[in-house]
Amino acid sequence: MNSMISILMPAKNVAHFIRDAIQSLEEPSKKFDFELIVVEDHSEDNTLDVLHELAGNYNFLKVFVNPGRGKIDALNHAYACCNGHYVKTIDADDVFLPGNDFLDFFDSKFDTIVHSATIVNENKSRLGNYIVNNRFLKDNKTLVISSLVSLPRWSFSFSRAIADHIFPIPSEMAYEDVWMSAVIKIRALSIKLIDQTEVYLYRQHNTQAFGGILSANRNIFKQRAGTLLTMIDYMSQPDIRKTQGWENADFSKVRKYYGYLLAPNFWVLLIDHELNITSKIKLILHSYIPLLIPVALRCKWTIDRFNNAKKSQAR
Repeated sequence: MNSMISILMPAKNVAHFIRDAIQSLEEPSKKFDFELIVVEDHSEDNTLDVLHELAGNYNFLKVFVNPGRGKIDALNHAYACCNGHYVKTIDADDVFLPGNDFLDFFDSKFDTIVHSATIVNENKSRLGNYIVNNRFLKDNKTLVISSLVSLPRWSFSFSRAIADHIFPIPSEMAYEDVWMSAVIKIRALSIKLIDQTEVYLYRQHNTQAFGGILSANRNIFKQRAGTLLTMIDYMSQPDIRKTQGWENADFSKVRKYYGYLLAPNFWVLLIDHELNITSKIKLILHSYIPLLIPVALRCKWTIDRFNNAKKSQAR
């Protein structure tokens, strides 16, 4: 059986970071059979020059130029060029930490692996921990899809059988994390949680499209809400529901949630009986007290780590 692992990496304007990202894969390349497929997305800096230089040093590195435009096209092209039986995507500005062995689980009974991460700044100084959302693991498929519970794509690794349902990612799904999470939740037979943050460094810096996971920018929240509403429209189409297996998903509450985020109305929100108290608190924070969002996220990650630990002990 082909046990190769294909690591997919879209890359745009990351000349300052991508050397770190690729060099971090040198140690695991000695233990695992894998290829790193990097698709350069028409950078305005010298990312492509750095990639060509590194390609001469690492046999596992394969460099392509995006035939389209944007991260979705880059990921789809990377998958079309890969050969592995297992697939993982990572960001070109992040770092794969040495010494972890989570890739060993590819040869076990699990067809999907998810892992936590350490959040760092551009100089790799620690900012906090990202913990896998416990709801994605414990809630049933319909509830996860209906609520758009998603994990970052870099936290996933999965079999090619699942990847064939993920790719090509539809152009309508501007945030690939949502699409990938939904398809994996439907298709995965068994998910292995690696609840360790010493696996992956998730780097945050100001040049990221949305300011990073700890961003507290109200305008960005509204922009994301508008895009997510468009994505919900796409996911709600009858043919997409049937093809992907989420016929029973009810997007009405999450549609209302992002509608409030796009056009806040405090008093109407307070008397809305369809949204639960957690959703209302999140909306109030995002719309009126955005500076508290990083604090709330850190509290949530602490709770998720506790819940994930309980789940592991129960097994």
